[in-house]
Amino acid sequence: MKKKKAFTLAEVLITIGIIGIIAAMTLPTLVQSHKEKQTVAQLKKFYSVMSNAMMLAYNEYGPLDDWGVTGMGGSEESFLEGNAFKNKFIYNLMPYLKVLSFCEFGDSSCEKNDYSVRSLDGTAHTVGGVKFLPHLVLSDGTTINHLWFSSNSVIYGEIYVDLNGVKAPNTLGVDIFVFGIIENKIIPYGLESVSRFSGFSFDKLCSLDVTNRMNGYGCAAWVIFEENMQYLKCNDLSFDGKKKCK
Repeated sequence: MKKKKAFTLAEVLITIGIIGIIAAMTLPTLVQSHKEKQTVAQLKKFYSVMSNAMMLAYNEYGPLDDWGVTGMGGSEESFLEGNAFKNKFIYNLMPYLKVLSFCEFGDSSCEKNDYSVRSLDGTAHTVGGVKFLPHLVLSDGTTINHLWFSSNSVIYGEIYVDLNGVKAPNTLGVDIFVFGIIENKIIPYGLESVSRFSGFSFDKLCSLDVTNRMNGYGCAAWVIFEENMQYLKCNDLSFDGKKKCK
């Protein structure tokens, strides 16, 4: 009888061990890559959905000046008064969004005491001392926390979007992104071509080298238009130059 060739137990164990080592080395990278692609896709979807809602609401109700939107002054009281969840802005948009739940302004039952936001560099981030109270949750779990501001006598808005709601990491530029509103358009912060938002540019507020409680404000445009989050890996990227880390 001919002897059949076979692997010894030692050889099998060695092979399994090598496969395990390779998997342990590559799996975190694969998981991170998947999360990054998921974030890009979700943020682009939000941008599309909100842009469409803004356009439809504009066609229905006219310019933002006619919506009864109020601006923010210097005090916390006026900051609260200027919150979009207390005026017609959010109510005019809701018919054009798939809303899962809505927390109205002043409803203390919606408060999330454990919801703390950090900037991209880890600095604690607060917005005028206002806690996570008014918010809108879309059908895919995306959470919108929106505040109105007044700048140079021109009313414009800011939208904070948390792609996974109150779940960690609750970090600007990672799962929280910021958009500005001019007239009937929603514009991702970080676009250097928009002069009014120059203070929120990618190079100023989307870098691990920057220590600023607002660091991460300038990341939304990069994620949407460059379709990656390479700024989490290196600090020398630019829209006109290097697009990806080595």
